[in-house]
Amino acid sequence: MPATSSEVRRRPSSCRECAGGTGTGTKNLPRPPPVHLLRVSRFGSDATKLVVASRTGGVPARVRLHPLATAKSHRPGTLFSSRTCPIIGAGALGELFVKVTPDGLDKIAASVYSGDSRQIVKELSAVSVVEPVTPEIRRGGRTARDILRDCPRRSNGFLARVRLFDFDEGGEQAKFYEDFLGVCRRREVSVEPGGYSETSLTYAVHCWSAEDIEAIADTAGVRSIAAMPSVLALRPKFADHGLIPSDLPSPDDYSSD
Repeated sequence: MPATSSEVRRRPSSCRECAGGTGTGTKNLPRPPPVHLLRVSRFGSDATKLVVASRTGGVPARVRLHPLATAKSHRPGTLFSSRTCPIIGAGALGELFVKVTPDGLDKIAASVYSGDSRQIVKELSAVSVVEPVTPEIRRGGRTARDILRDCPRRSNGFLARVRLFDFDEGGEQAKFYEDFLGVCRRREVSVEPGGYSETSLTYAVHCWSAEDIEAIADTAGVRSIAAMPSVLALRPKFADHGLIPSDLPSPDDYSSD
């Protein structure tokens, strides 16, 4: 016998229970295995990243959310917190950036395997994958040569725009900034504000080759690198910029009436 409409409304949703949420936005979210979620691709085996992590205290990673969990209410603030791997920014729709440390990953794993709270289960269901921020991500999917080709040419190199992550913690930002400056000094490229404010963490970098672009894109604290935008001025040619005619009327030619 088919269920009535009232029975359907009272029947609990198994998908919603798996997602751990109570709203309609989580009822279709799957419950992926925690081991798959906590696997950070190439992070543990990349020796270069581990060296940088030991020098700066961590490396940024990108967290991609499930397409059905892009709302702000699904932000995994309990899973990624100041106690584990803090959130340091947002990217495209459904993307978050976190600062990853080996200790932070251990704490996340401990909270997943030892705790079964509905909030943890809900946030695990919202996360699709955790992956390191690679040079390709920092280049926006473009090659270093393509970026160099679009950079405005100056007397001291090709002008690129570099944006850093905002770690916003005591002493942490300075470590990543000094690491970025160290890479630029070794490559003998100059760094200047380029008209951007200090709080924007955006800088103008004069690069000489595609190798310079690639080296900066492989720096832990760098969020993105692209060609510096060119500001074009519109100069209308229809205006006559000649001398003022000498036979123009003066105020004395008119009465005060």
